[in-house]
Amino acid sequence: MSTTTAAADPATTSALNLNVTYSSIAITITSLEKTGSVVRVHLKETNTTGKHVGYIYNDVARLIEPDGSSLPLKNYQFFGPPGFYPKGIQS
Repeated sequence: MSTTTAAADPATTSALNLNVTYSSIAITITSLEKTGSVVRVHLKETNTTGKHVGYIYNDVARLIEPDGSSLPLKNYQFFGPPGFYPKGIQS
């Protein structure tokens, strides 16, 4: 019996460096990485206040498809909201 495995789609990465401020958090979308049907959005967050500020990613972000439909986030990972790091940077 012979099995073959299809080669995985190579990942493509696009550098963006787009900036937005939400709840006093400076958010930079540094890049997008796409492998097959999976899209990873890489962020850098900077808390510009001396206060603890937090938000839920799924409440403030959506992936917008070319046809205008939007998708909620799935499987997002973070080490804690940026508000846990007053005047700090988190990637």
